[in-house]
Amino acid sequence: MTEVKFKTNSPELAAIIISILMEVDGAESKHPKWPECHVKQIAFVAEESGELVRAGNLLDEGQGSFEDIKTEAIHTAATAIRFLKNLPETQKAYSYPGIIEYFSNTEDEVRNG
Repeated sequence: MTEVKFKTNSPELAAIIISILMEVDGAESKHPKWPECHVKQIAFVAEESGELVRAGNLLDEGQGSFEDIKTEAIHTAATAIRFLKNLPETQKAYSYPGIIEYFSNTEDEVRNG
């Protein structure tokens, strides 16, 4: 376990950061497998962002709450942090020469018909 200490003049900011980090821990416990493909990882972030937009729309329609928006914002931030946390490993896997060659050849084939 890693202990994190930071100083802020805003107790609200501290509470938000703690909520996001707790959400990351919970998500990793509940769903320990993270996709290897960067596009799928980004899609998870986008999906959470879409749920945040949906929560905002529901509030405008009189069916949601600011608490729902806050929850979805925390989920979105936690998923983005999880993406960033796994990015070095994803980059390493993507840099594997076989993958780069495959996509380079595919692009050449598409261009050349």
